[in-house]
Amino acid sequence: MKNSPQNSNIIAENRSSILEKLNHYQWFLNTDTDIKNELLSLPEDHDGFLEDMIGRTDELDNMDILKLERLERGNHLITPVFIVRSHETNQVFTYEYVSWKSGANPGYKGILLIENENKITHFITKTIFKFSQNAQVYDSFGGFIEFKNKHLVNFPKVQEAEIKHQLGTDDLIIKEFIDLGFINPDIGMSNNRSSLFAAVIDGSQATRLMLDTPLKTKGISFKISIHPIDELPKLISNINDSFFLSAIARLVALGKLNLKLDK
Repeated sequence: MKNSPQNSNIIAENRSSILEKLNHYQWFLNTDTDIKNELLSLPEDHDGFLEDMIGRTDELDNMDILKLERLERGNHLITPVFIVRSHETNQVFTYEYVSWKSGANPGYKGILLIENENKITHFITKTIFKFSQNAQVYDSFGGFIEFKNKHLVNFPKVQEAEIKHQLGTDDLIIKEFIDLGFINPDIGMSNNRSSLFAAVIDGSQATRLMLDTPLKTKGISFKISIHPIDELPKLISNINDSFFLSAIARLVALGKLNLKLDK
């Protein structure tokens, strides 16, 4: 679908603003013209990535950032490769990081809890096949955030709708959202800074869930299960999802969740 003249003008104005800010950095001024053009002509859904690039300084710790050498692009991810120089050895080499095309804050992930008589009594898990892992794994609930025209356009309203969709029912009442801050799941290689949350539903709502029944989201099948909260310490050893584990740790630290750990 082609952009309307109005949208095209907004995109052009946004790119012009980004260019103006990037021109303050020597690494950008040193970058070859064809790479500059490629960067500034990225599709509109890369605006979040471009906003993150504005914060890339000319110097970081003991390195000078000399120029952007190239961009490696996939369907969802983009990897900018920079040429840098060490202050200590004067050695010149490349350095890169991985970013979602939507930027450093691509989405929200978290855990779902069930409350009965004002007490957390159960939690919900989701198992799904992941292409990256080539296996079925435990996965947190959540989704992507769309960054458009310098704003997050589907948060937080769509957050609740997406969770309901993943639970297989659109009329579920979510009693409480608990903001658990941010998490950097791969801080060494990616700029990913995702929102972390816990959502609480009333026990009376849990009967609506389609337990252990194959569900689908974007063509990928998954299943959800309910577990007594007392089983959480044992199950944690089988869950490798950093978002799930971080959400549990933040909930415990905030006093929102009390776990009895066997000695």
